[in-house]
Amino acid sequence: MAQNVTFNKFGNLSFNGRDAIYRIPTEHLKSEDATEIERSIKRMAVGHKLEHQLLIPVEIENEGRYSLLKYDLSYLDLFDKLIEFSLREKLEYFRSLIAIAQEEKRGNLKVVWENVNFVVDKHENNIKVLMYETSSIPVFSDEDMNIVQRVKEMILLSLTRLNKIISLPKMIDLLEQDEINREFCQSLYHYDNLDDILYLIEETELRYINDEKEGEEDVKEEKSKRKFFKNTKSKNEKNIKLKKKESPVYMNPNRKNKKNSRFDKKTVMMLLAVVVIFIVYIAMELGGSGEPKMASVEDIQTQTSDATSTYFKSNDNKAITTSLLRAYRSFYSGRQKDAFTILETINKRDLDVSDLTMVIAVYDAENELATLLDSNPVPEMANEVITYLIKNDRLNRLSEIAPKMETSNPYIEFETAYMNADYKRVIELKDTVELNGRKEGQIVDAYLQLGQIQEATEFAQTVGNPDLFKIIDGYSTF
Repeated sequence: MAQNVTFNKFGNLSFNGRDAIYRIPTEHLKSEDATEIERSIKRMAVGHKLEHQLLIPVEIENEGRYSLLKYDLSYLDLFDKLIEFSLREKLEYFRSLIAIAQEEKRGNLKVVWENVNFVVDKHENNIKVLMYETSSIPVFSDEDMNIVQRVKEMILLSLTRLNKIISLPKMIDLLEQDEINREFCQSLYHYDNLDDILYLIEETELRYINDEKEGEEDVKEEKSKRKFFKNTKSKNEKNIKLKKKESPVYMNPNRKNKKNSRFDKKTVMMLLAVVVIFIVYIAMELGGSGEPKMASVEDIQTQTSDATSTYFKSNDNKAITTSLLRAYRSFYSGRQKDAFTILETINKRDLDVSDLTMVIAVYDAENELATLLDSNPVPEMANEVITYLIKNDRLNRLSEIAPKMETSNPYIEFETAYMNADYKRVIELKDTVELNGRKEGQIVDAYLQLGQIQEATEFAQTVGNPDLFKIIDGYSTF
């Protein structure tokens, strides 16, 4: 049976079988050309940060007074389908809905915030949007609409039997009447910030994971108890049988008793296997091709202790900790885009120094290092980015990153100046950056390249680095 609803103020949206058709008077579009309308949609969707969530019509027709946009929903379900899922299953869909709202808040997207405009993709575990504003298709939204409030209403409707959210849902209204659902709805109802809602989603997911682990441990403990009592019973039965079997009365005095070994064959094999695994592990840790590579999970574990900045400190905020755990899980599983989306919401000042390498690696994978440096108010972050690039033998990437930055950063300017042999600029910036052995060597080299040996010597005396005098002496001898 076909379903028709008023949609986007002047149009209507109809669902018939596995198809959806958006019908709107052509006069309300900014173009009457079906080809131009299609191009405007693709220009908006293709390459967008949420490209995988923006649907593209399979067909666009112009029937004079009306224009029709047809969508194929063969593998999709209407938003109401979420009521059939458990809260644990819904969390991933809620996260994708938050991503859409965040993009609109940033001005990168404009959608029609009506339930019928959102569909569920069970294969990708996310929410997709049918209609969004392009250069040809306007969105007639209420200027007073509160996006955060709308998101909350959509989520709460998917968790309850209610048709409209007027007040805090009661326990009897919930589809799943348990403590986790109750606390989730109660917290969500009082939040007025998308970041807080995202933290709530992450925290709830972590709670489910912890509960599952505790359940697994309980099962293991129960099995262990059963096995213990079973083995005890078997041993007792065996001892009873052995007692019934009496030793022979007469023994050969020349017969030697066989000495029992402390290790049976099975134990020896297990020990050998452990030794082999340990040797392979050491070989993998010490080995390497010497070729530059992107940071891996192992790199993250080995590099965290090398972070140089003392500005960053850990935050005891449970929501931030939960988000970081989610980001780590996404990073380890290779879902860099998901990790990036999570990390975007975290104030980098709240990071622990041990988290910096993972954060930088994620932003690097998404080609967003310039964004990380621009949006982060801590200058020392640039120093950590430089250290990361050096360790991965990719310092030349600074020539690509620097032009994309909208703000000036002394650390980036210092490195690029040295790379471009702008030695005067290097010396000008020497008092604006935190010095270490490497930067001190670069400054001395800059003085020497300009023929300023006396200045190089005075600088070396000031910082008290004996290695610098070797560089100066070597240059003077040459």
